[in-house]
Amino acid sequence: MRFLVSAESVDYGGPVSPKDAVAFIENVVIPSFQMFEKWEKEGKVTGGGFAAQRAGAFIMEASSAEELTKMLSSLPLWAVTKWDVRSLLSFSFVQERAREQANRLKAMASSMP
Repeated sequence: MRFLVSAESVDYGGPVSPKDAVAFIENVVIPSFQMFEKWEKEGKVTGGGFAAQRAGAFIMEASSAEELTKMLSSLPLWAVTKWDVRSLLSFSFVQERAREQANRLKAMASSMP
C-alpha cells in the first residue's frame, strides 16, 4: 500500500538554548533523517523536506496502516511532529471505479423516460 505522508514540526513555544538545539539536532533530527535515508535506499519512501521549512512530504510504501504506524513511530521525531497520513489508491483502481460509475449512470439514464 502507498501512503501520502506530510510532516510538520510542532512548536512548543519556548526558547531553546544553543546547547539544547545542538543536542536535539544530533539526537533526534539527524537519526530520524538517517532512517528516512535508509528507507529511501530500500525503496520504502520517496520525497523530502520543503525548502526553508521544518516540514516535508513523502510517499511511503507499507503493507498496512499498522506497518506504516510502526515505522513512523520508530522515528525519534515521532513525538515532536504533526503527521498527516492518507492512503493512496492506484490510478488503475480509480479508473476502474470511474468506469463503473459511468456505466451505472448510463444504465440509469437509459431507463429514464
